[in-house]
Amino acid sequence: MLTCPFTGVEFEALEYADGSILIKHPITGERVKINWNGTINRFNVPKTLFKHYATVTMSEAAEILGVSRQRITAIAKDEVIPPKTVNGSVIFLASDVLEYKNTRKVGAPSRKGANDE
Repeated sequence: MLTCPFTGVEFEALEYADGSILIKHPITGERVKINWNGTINRFNVPKTLFKHYATVTMSEAAEILGVSRQRITAIAKDEVIPPKTVNGSVIFLASDVLEYKNTRKVGAPSRKGANDE
């Protein structure tokens, strides 16, 4: 486990023999290779790691959706809205929460197996 010196975000990485590392982006989940430049003793960090992603906490998502804390916990557990865990805190991409809000049906969700035949 490594820790980003800028953000404090912990991440797992695969280290190559040349010192380069392969990480999983903490928000998008995409794999990103960070090349080591031995000539200048620095990493060449791709710009994609600095892209801003608007995120919301579980409480903020519950407020946006007008649901209880328990319901947003269930939504995260069932990955209806894909949760992201950053430093032990569960967050969501704001775009995912808004998309869910705009496409979900009004009313209580159906129970699994409730009227299955």
